[in-house]
Amino acid sequence: MARKVLFAANNFWNSPFQVGTHELAKQFLKNNWNVAFVSDPISPFHLLSKNKDLIKERLNIWRSGGTRHSTSLWTYVPFSIFSPANTLLLRNKLTFKNWYKFSIPNCINKINEEKFNNVDLLYIDSLYQSFWLKEIKYKRSIFRIADNNTGFSRYKIDIVDKIEEEIASAVDIVVYSAQTLKKKVEELNPNFSFYLPNGVDYNHFATNKGTLPVEFKSIPEPRIIYVGAIDNWFDFNLINLACKSLPEYNFILIGNTTLAKDKLIDNPNLFLLGTRPYKDVPNYLHHSNIGIIPFDRENHKDLVDSISPLKLLQYFACGIPSLSVRWEQLEMMNSPVEMYDSSEEFIEKLRSLYQQNIEVNRLKSFAKQNDWSIRYDEIVKNLGF
Repeated sequence: MARKVLFAANNFWNSPFQVGTHELAKQFLKNNWNVAFVSDPISPFHLLSKNKDLIKERLNIWRSGGTRHSTSLWTYVPFSIFSPANTLLLRNKLTFKNWYKFSIPNCINKINEEKFNNVDLLYIDSLYQSFWLKEIKYKRSIFRIADNNTGFSRYKIDIVDKIEEEIASAVDIVVYSAQTLKKKVEELNPNFSFYLPNGVDYNHFATNKGTLPVEFKSIPEPRIIYVGAIDNWFDFNLINLACKSLPEYNFILIGNTTLAKDKLIDNPNLFLLGTRPYKDVPNYLHHSNIGIIPFDRENHKDLVDSISPLKLLQYFACGIPSLSVRWEQLEMMNSPVEMYDSSEEFIEKLRSLYQQNIEVNRLKSFAKQNDWSIRYDEIVKNLGF
């Protein structure tokens, strides 16, 4: 009989932001596990969000009672009368730990119906879903810390460290994606922990090159691309300056554009494409010249220093060079990335990278050595499966 794993995840399964937990879940599927993937809840509060399309998609998943993608994968988005949020009435430990009791239908009952109330592995990366530790049976458990959570606006509350400590002390293993998180994890007093950096689905990115994307037919080279979250830690001022300083270079951003539309100046060489399906992302990268990671480390140091960059490995797998702001974890990776320390250096290195002969095989080799299958093997080995 196939083993079962319940993923208690921040993001929903079909999210355009496919992060490490999604990739690990896919690895469990490839290795013949049955997977339930439960995301953080939505509530009436979310109806006020500017991201109407994503909220609508999450609501549809809830209304349908979850999505059965195959005999091995079921995904779900709970709906609750209220859910945790960084607002006056909802930023308390009571809400974090008890919202599920007010879910409609009760999400514990849903898990029982889907027969995931007794699993081989409980995997948690969401601070909102610690309740599974007492509500279902499991043989082994793991808590994945992918970022410095206090750096996110929705987590800027006093109870975050307490919730993390409670989960860390209850699970068998805590894994963390950046070496800069090691001290933080050790302070949580876990039973056991180890460094598990982000990886890449190498085959997905290295081989999925198709014809020129339709949008690119009117966007000539050089194409400078960014794919990922575009949030407060994104360096909007840098992109504004680069667009003005390099009018012959075209800057392409793929990701949620809500904040970008407010922060970025309308330039003829700036293209905000919005989100794109995960399956299509490699093609956009293959037809670009340089991948960039323009994070605002100056104003978000603690958050940026703890990031293990997924997109860097995706850029490399597609054979395109990467230019990134310098930060601690990135330096520790010893990758073939180019780094900058100032806006002037960013512009200079963009020019230089575009004119260089790129060692594509070196980039691809680095990515291949960091495939998600290797991360999966490390997890199951340490869990004793």
